[in-house]
Amino acid sequence: MPGKAPPTDDRIFEALAVELLERIPTFMSKWKSLGEGDSGRSLVEIFAALAEALMKSADALSDRAFLDFARLLGIEPGPAVPAKVKLRFLFDADVEPGLVIEPGLQVSTSSGHVVFETIEPIVAKRRRDVAAVEGRRIVDETLGVSRGRSRERFSLDHGPILMVVGDSGKSLSYIPEIELSTHEQGRWLRWALVTDLQFSKPTSRDYALDVESGEIRFGDGQNGRIPPRGAKITATYRVGGGVRGNVPARRLTQVVRSLPGIVSVTNPAASDGGADRESVESVRRRAPAELRQRNRTLTCAKLSSRSGRSRSKQARGT
Repeated sequence: MPGKAPPTDDRIFEALAVELLERIPTFMSKWKSLGEGDSGRSLVEIFAALAEALMKSADALSDRAFLDFARLLGIEPGPAVPAKVKLRFLFDADVEPGLVIEPGLQVSTSSGHVVFETIEPIVAKRRRDVAAVEGRRIVDETLGVSRGRSRERFSLDHGPILMVVGDSGKSLSYIPEIELSTHEQGRWLRWALVTDLQFSKPTSRDYALDVESGEIRFGDGQNGRIPPRGAKITATYRVGGGVRGNVPARRLTQVVRSLPGIVSVTNPAASDGGADRESVESVRRRAPAELRQRNRTLTCAKLSSRSGRSRSKQARGT
């Protein structure tokens, strides 16, 4: 005999429906009628029901499909975290007084496989300790030249791209540290990174980025502008992060770009804090719990609102 079906947990459905309804004003500001009985709301709730079914069978999805679906729900994998360290610089005794080295000086291991960049100015004196973070900035990398075709794709030469944490007001988001420009008719034009080109206007200079593969995608002239034929495409971005940045003491000894006055550099203590990007398995484990937590938060807010209205009515009655 077939086994008994497990009980349905509609808390996931409720959280999905509320999350989708809250996103509507961002993309469709003219849609004002969201009350019960609205046909559009019914479609949203149907989608939420289908999404719930997919979430419950998420283990059957490929890793890539699962991550794409999780992002629709506002659930992002935690990015790789760069390690931090204190670097100790020794300068010549007769170094120029008042010499200041701006942030961004790169120091690496002897092999050059792990690179740190200073994050504060170095005021030159006999000995100076300075904070640094693992990673390096790739400046004006040429990705190629546009052929003026729909949905052109280009690839970054390095990775993984470092991410910065943003706050949407509802949940954390992770934003790649990247700037992309095209050279058109004798001038440079900056393009904007978007999550999905389907919301871009035909004239918008938007592009999408696959963080895992480093692939850049442009629009088709309907959803996102097409770079004109012959336009040179360049990117400036930061790469790094991961446990490989946790190096032992006295391993960071090479100044990548030699500067006069620096005698030596090292890390007296080991660097730490580096972590790899969150695994798909970890996202799978926490996604249902995060959706349930959102639902509990929304439920508490509704109860609090109802309680407030009730006390207000009682006060007016007295």
